[in-house]
Amino acid sequence: MKNKVIFVLIVGTIGILTSFRGSDNVKAADKPHELSEFKFYDSDSNLFNPDELKGSATYIMVWGVHCSVCARTMPDFNNLTLELENKDNVKTLSICTGDDWELWKQKSKKLNIRAKNLYLDAKDRMKFRKHIEYKAYPQFLVYNGKGKQMEIYANPPTKVGKSLMMYK
Repeated sequence: MKNKVIFVLIVGTIGILTSFRGSDNVKAADKPHELSEFKFYDSDSNLFNPDELKGSATYIMVWGVHCSVCARTMPDFNNLTLELENKDNVKTLSICTGDDWELWKQKSKKLNIRAKNLYLDAKDRMKFRKHIEYKAYPQFLVYNGKGKQMEIYANPPTKVGKSLMMYK
Protein backbone atom coordinates (compact mmCIF):
# COMPACT_ATOMS: atom_id res chain seq x y z
CA MET A 1 0.00 0.00 0.00
CA LYS A 2 2.81 2.38 0.92
CA ASN A 3 4.52 1.78 -2.47
CA LYS A 4 1.29 2.59 -4.31
CA VAL A 5 0.91 5.89 -2.45
CA ILE A 6 4.50 6.85 -3.21
CA PHE A 7 4.04 5.92 -6.89
CA VAL A 8 0.87 8.04 -7.14
CA LEU A 9 2.63 10.99 -5.49
CA ILE A 10 5.59 10.74 -7.86
CA VAL A 11 3.42 10.43 -10.98
CA GLY A 12 1.21 13.32 -9.83
CA THR A 13 4.22 15.52 -9.13
CA ILE A 14 5.71 14.75 -12.54
CA GLY A 15 2.39 15.65 -14.18
CA ILE A 16 2.24 19.00 -12.38
CA LEU A 17 5.86 19.82 -13.11
CA THR A 18 5.59 19.00 -16.80
CA SER A 19 2.58 21.27 -17.13
CA PHE A 20 4.78 24.24 -16.18
CA ARG A 21 7.01 24.29 -19.21
CA GLY A 22 10.32 26.09 -18.92
CA SER A 23 12.18 28.10 -21.54
CA ASP A 24 14.07 25.05 -22.78
CA ASN A 25 10.78 23.53 -23.94
CA VAL A 26 9.59 26.46 -26.08
CA LYS A 27 8.68 25.11 -29.50
CA ALA A 28 8.22 27.04 -32.71
CA ALA A 29 5.17 26.19 -34.75
CA ASP A 30 6.12 23.83 -37.60
CA LYS A 31 2.97 24.57 -39.58
CA PRO A 32 1.78 28.02 -38.50
CA HIS A 33 -1.94 28.58 -38.79
CA GLU A 34 -4.16 31.57 -38.19
CA LEU A 35 -6.81 32.01 -35.52
CA SER A 36 -9.27 32.93 -38.26
CA GLU A 37 -9.50 29.20 -39.08
CA PHE A 38 -11.54 28.67 -35.91
CA LYS A 39 -14.74 30.05 -34.36
CA PHE A 40 -14.39 31.57 -30.91
CA TYR A 41 -17.16 33.27 -28.94
CA ASP A 42 -17.20 35.72 -26.05
CA SER A 43 -19.56 35.36 -23.08
CA ASP A 44 -22.26 37.34 -24.92
CA SER A 45 -22.17 34.78 -27.79
CA ASN A 46 -20.48 37.25 -30.14
CA LEU A 47 -18.21 35.72 -32.74
CA PHE A 48 -14.61 36.84 -32.20
CA ASN A 49 -12.92 38.68 -35.07
CA PRO A 50 -9.20 37.78 -35.12
CA ASP A 51 -8.49 40.98 -37.06
CA GLU A 52 -8.64 42.71 -33.65
CA LEU A 53 -5.22 41.22 -32.97
CA LYS A 54 -3.50 42.23 -36.22
CA GLY A 55 -0.44 44.38 -35.65
CA SER A 56 0.12 43.01 -32.15
CA ALA A 57 1.96 40.01 -30.80
CA THR A 58 -0.58 37.88 -28.95
CA TYR A 59 0.09 35.64 -25.95
CA ILE A 60 -2.63 33.03 -25.50
CA MET A 61 -3.48 30.79 -22.58
CA VAL A 62 -5.45 27.70 -23.64
CA TRP A 63 -7.20 26.20 -20.64
CA GLY A 64 -9.99 23.93 -19.44
CA VAL A 65 -12.67 24.48 -16.82
CA HIS A 66 -11.74 21.35 -14.85
CA CYS A 67 -7.99 22.06 -14.85
CA SER A 68 -6.69 22.88 -11.36
CA VAL A 69 -3.27 23.90 -12.74
CA CYS A 70 -5.06 26.39 -15.01
CA ALA A 71 -6.87 27.89 -12.03
CA ARG A 72 -3.57 28.23 -10.14
CA THR A 73 -1.88 29.78 -13.20
CA MET A 74 -4.64 32.30 -13.98
CA PRO A 75 -3.52 34.92 -11.39
CA ASP A 76 -0.10 35.06 -13.10
CA PHE A 77 -1.81 35.31 -16.50
CA ASN A 78 -4.02 38.11 -15.14
CA ASN A 79 -0.95 39.95 -13.82
CA LEU A 80 0.75 39.69 -17.21
CA THR A 81 -2.42 40.93 -18.89
CA LEU A 82 -2.53 43.96 -16.61
CA GLU A 83 1.19 44.60 -17.18
CA LEU A 84 0.69 44.59 -20.96
CA GLU A 85 -2.65 46.39 -20.91
CA ASN A 86 -1.36 49.74 -22.21
CA LYS A 87 0.97 48.32 -24.83
CA ASP A 88 -0.38 48.60 -28.37
CA ASN A 89 1.90 45.94 -29.77
CA VAL A 90 1.18 43.06 -27.34
CA LYS A 91 -2.15 41.53 -26.32
CA THR A 92 -3.27 38.57 -24.22
CA LEU A 93 -6.08 36.18 -25.00
CA SER A 94 -7.73 33.43 -22.97
CA ILE A 95 -9.21 30.47 -24.87
CA CYS A 96 -11.21 27.75 -23.17
CA THR A 97 -11.65 24.49 -25.06
CA GLY A 98 -14.13 22.99 -22.63
CA ASP A 99 -17.46 21.44 -23.52
CA ASP A 100 -19.79 23.24 -21.11
CA TRP A 101 -20.64 26.84 -22.04
CA GLU A 102 -22.36 27.71 -18.73
CA LEU A 103 -19.59 26.19 -16.63
CA TRP A 104 -17.03 28.18 -18.66
CA LYS A 105 -18.88 31.42 -17.93
CA GLN A 106 -19.08 30.60 -14.19
CA LYS A 107 -15.41 29.58 -13.98
CA SER A 108 -14.30 32.63 -15.96
CA LYS A 109 -16.12 34.90 -13.54
CA LYS A 110 -14.66 33.09 -10.53
CA LEU A 111 -11.13 33.35 -11.97
CA ASN A 112 -11.70 37.03 -12.80
CA ILE A 113 -10.02 36.68 -16.19
CA ARG A 114 -8.58 40.01 -17.34
CA ALA A 115 -7.66 39.08 -20.90
CA LYS A 116 -10.16 38.88 -23.74
CA ASN A 117 -11.82 35.61 -22.81
CA LEU A 118 -13.08 33.28 -25.52
CA TYR A 119 -14.78 29.93 -25.83
CA LEU A 120 -13.87 27.62 -28.69
CA ASP A 121 -16.75 26.38 -30.81
CA ALA A 122 -17.22 22.65 -30.16
CA LYS A 123 -17.00 21.86 -33.90
CA ASP A 124 -13.46 23.24 -34.04
CA ARG A 125 -12.13 21.82 -30.77
CA MET A 126 -10.35 18.73 -32.13
CA LYS A 127 -8.96 20.57 -35.16
CA PHE A 128 -7.63 23.32 -32.88
CA ARG A 129 -6.03 20.82 -30.50
CA LYS A 130 -4.34 19.12 -33.44
CA HIS A 131 -2.98 22.40 -34.75
CA ILE A 132 -1.54 23.44 -31.40
CA GLU A 133 -0.20 19.93 -30.74
CA TYR A 134 -2.22 19.85 -27.54
CA LYS A 135 -0.71 17.80 -24.72
CA ALA A 136 -2.01 19.26 -21.46
CA TYR A 137 -3.64 22.31 -19.95
CA PRO A 138 -2.63 25.02 -19.63
CA GLN A 139 -0.90 25.55 -22.95
CA PHE A 140 0.60 28.87 -23.99
CA LEU A 141 0.79 30.06 -27.58
CA VAL A 142 2.31 33.10 -29.28
CA TYR A 143 1.02 34.66 -32.50
CA ASN A 144 2.82 37.43 -34.37
CA GLY A 145 1.32 40.73 -35.50
CA LYS A 146 0.26 39.17 -38.81
CA GLY A 147 -1.87 36.57 -37.01
CA LYS A 148 0.47 33.62 -37.65
CA GLN A 149 1.22 31.15 -34.88
CA MET A 150 4.87 31.37 -33.82
CA GLU A 151 5.14 29.24 -30.66
CA ILE A 152 3.04 26.28 -29.58
CA TYR A 153 4.69 25.67 -26.23
CA ALA A 154 5.51 29.17 -25.05
CA ASN A 155 6.73 29.91 -21.55
CA PRO A 156 4.18 30.35 -18.76
CA PRO A 157 3.20 33.91 -17.76
CA THR A 158 5.86 34.21 -15.05
CA LYS A 159 8.64 33.48 -17.57
CA VAL A 160 7.46 35.06 -20.81
CA GLY A 161 8.40 38.65 -19.96
CA LYS A 162 9.36 41.08 -22.68
CA SER A 163 10.25 38.35 -25.19
CA LEU A 164 6.80 38.85 -26.72
CA MET A 165 7.94 42.17 -28.18
CA MET A 166 9.97 40.40 -30.87
CA TYR A 167 6.77 39.03 -32.45
CA LYS A 168 4.91 42.32 -32.99
